[in-house]
Amino acid sequence: MAVSLRKTAPVESQRRHVYPYYYGRRYYSPELGRWMNRDPIGEEGGTGLPVFLGNAPPSAIDFLGQFSIVITPPVWLPSPPPPTAYPFDVHVPTPPPVRGNCGYFQLPVQFSLSSPTTKSSVFIQEMSWTFSITDGKGRKITFLDDDMVTSPTHYWEAFEIGPARTVVESADVWSWRELRGTRGSVKIEGALRLYHGKGVPLSMGHEENGLFKAGPDTHPWSGTVPSSTTKPSILGWWVGSDTPSSEVVNRTVEIWWDCTCRISPTSVITNSVSSPGGAGST
Repeated sequence: MAVSLRKTAPVESQRRHVYPYYYGRRYYSPELGRWMNRDPIGEEGGTGLPVFLGNAPPSAIDFLGQFSIVITPPVWLPSPPPPTAYPFDVHVPTPPPVRGNCGYFQLPVQFSLSSPTTKSSVFIQEMSWTFSITDGKGRKITFLDDDMVTSPTHYWEAFEIGPARTVVESADVWSWRELRGTRGSVKIEGALRLYHGKGVPLSMGHEENGLFKAGPDTHPWSGTVPSSTTKPSILGWWVGSDTPSSEVVNRTVEIWWDCTCRISPTSVITNSVSSPGGAGST
């Protein structure tokens, strides 16, 4: 039987030769997986004088063969929790205000919900007024008909909405008066939130013969709306210790006028709503 002999090269000649890498201080051999010469600082860098990166090269780097830099893996923070899903979206329209002269304006607004209520509920609104009013000689005005107009003025209001309803029974009217011989600006801000199945806090008033009577802390500017000059005290609603039923809806109206020399119309600088279900600006 004929035997075919094939000439093969020695195993050593088939191996690819890998040259060592020069790091500036020492040579590193990829084949040996270590430095080819001893550590220049001797045993101060450890007893393994030819060891490369503590035998853990994937977790550190060494630029010059002098010291290793450990690579710390990134710390992945947990994802933030998803936003709270509230059962109701509050819609507040932004109709154009009715404007008069010298600061006068009226802006009636009715709140509505994305779906009907199942119980009697209440809107709680935090109000803030900021004033800047002067007379014709530039003197600051702080009293108007016994009303103090210092900044800021704070109070809270409550609006009831019955069961199986999507629109609040009474409109919220923001307004300001005509002030001839003055110039100034007024900024009105409201933060509104629904509390489903809740009633008007006692600090804002009580029901009598089917009507709400103002509480002892009532603010005079709220009209027939139950109000309080202090935070609603029942369960501390506004600070979140009770469960709200909607996002906060922020409303802003800012007006400006100058009637020191002549009668001039009121300028509405902003009329805006910021909310998931609200409109934009006008």
